[in-house]
Amino acid sequence: MWTSTDDGTTWAQNTDARLPEGRFGAHSFAATATAMYTLGGCRAVSAESRSFLHSTGGSWTAVPVEDHTAVVDFKNGGLQQGLPFPPVSDNNSLCGSSLVAVDGWRLLLLGGGLGKVYGSMNAEQTIWSVLTSEPGFETAEKPRKDAFATQFSDGTIYVLGGHDGSNNAYSDVWCSKNGESWKVATANYDEAIKHVQAKT
Repeated sequence: MWTSTDDGTTWAQNTDARLPEGRFGAHSFAATATAMYTLGGCRAVSAESRSFLHSTGGSWTAVPVEDHTAVVDFKNGGLQQGLPFPPVSDNNSLCGSSLVAVDGWRLLLLGGGLGKVYGSMNAEQTIWSVLTSEPGFETAEKPRKDAFATQFSDGTIYVLGGHDGSNNAYSDVWCSKNGESWKVATANYDEAIKHVQAKT
């Protein structure tokens, strides 16, 4: 891990902050106001990393995350057990997924072929839920790998770029205010690239 304390002018390597396992995929890292997190990415070609780690500037340690998502039981109250977490799939979807920090503390996991948007429910990132099973910008059959996701100052979350795994780049932009409902913000931002669209 490299860090900067002068707005990126100079950088220093923190040799104590090496990951316990190598992984690649810049979109599998996100920073909240208190820590850096990594979930997903690839250990090797088509070999996803399922470990969920965090660091506050020193060594990386495992996040004691619940092994299933939580589902709010509106009838009886409390939380019920949902899907396995981190997500399990047959297409190494975590190898192309994106982790993004929103609202200063919350993490979202999306893309890669997950076909869902997952969101953390507490600042410790130990409890997660499925925010939507139909995000619009991808499905499990039509994945959106290595997408860029970010939140603007007005709270809007954007997802753009990425590819379908077959050398076709996505040229549409999607946005959401809450991670649950998504809509197309721009259908095609660059006519010059070889592109596909999640929704035409």
